[in-house]
Amino acid sequence: LGREGYAFANVNANPETDKEKRKVSFTFLIDPGRRVYVRRINVVGNTRTRDEVIRREMRQLEGSFFDGQKLQLSKQRIDKTGYFSEVELETPAVPGTTDQVDVTVRVKEKPTGAVLLGLGFSSVEKLVVQASIQQSNFFGTGNTLGLQIASGTVNKVASFSFTQPFYTVDGVSRGFDVYRRDVDGSSLNVNYRTSTVGGAVRFGVPFTEYDSLFFGVSAENVELELDSSSPLRYLKFRNEFGSIYDALIGTAGWVRDTRDSAIWPTKGRVERASFELGTPLGELEYWKYTYTHQ
Repeated sequence: LGREGYAFANVNANPETDKEKRKVSFTFLIDPGRRVYVRRINVVGNTRTRDEVIRREMRQLEGSFFDGQKLQLSKQRIDKTGYFSEVELETPAVPGTTDQVDVTVRVKEKPTGAVLLGLGFSSVEKLVVQASIQQSNFFGTGNTLGLQIASGTVNKVASFSFTQPFYTVDGVSRGFDVYRRDVDGSSLNVNYRTSTVGGAVRFGVPFTEYDSLFFGVSAENVELELDSSSPLRYLKFRNEFGSIYDALIGTAGWVRDTRDSAIWPTKGRVERASFELGTPLGELEYWKYTYTHQ
């Protein structure tokens, strides 16, 4: 009944006991009451996050019938943004009416910026230094800004990313990436070095409450350095294709996320399938697919 707008329905069970047969039967008396509308949705506690960042996650709308299931889904979606440590929904009755309620969304903001500094050692990478800065709710807009730097004996990476989770009002996301990746395999007894510079644009399109399609395209420039002690297969590759390659890479995939929380989930799962293709428009052609399940 709550899903159909009857917010104040009463259900009472009257038992009828048969002591001789040691059985009991119940008669359920259902009083649905009036169908209830949501008059207004109020957001409380967001001192930094913009109202629209919270409201766009709501599935219960103003002026529509009260729906307990949509309210619960709205709470889950707000919680999964990761911007708040607490999310509570209240439905006080509107004074002077018998068929209207307000919805109060009460949130408690938490720091959404993270600075990571790391220092490590391994037999392969030797000394590894990494640092990253990420702001998941940039200026309260819900956009994500990230910068990462990692330096090791084998891998050196520098990247910048920017993501808009609501590029359109329908929830289509858009992101940009710029990166440089250097690999030195000499410490692995495989003498080769690559330097990759690239950029990418990506989009995500939701088509259910839990499923999204994502696709993107990236362009890379790869430089390969070898010497006489490099593996024969690598030398043959360089002799056939050269030492500098331009690649145009397309990606596409699907993700399903049914978790009830991104920070502290108690149920749900995440599935992701992706396909990556080095298109014939570039000088490197290949394909790769991955599937993960959590």
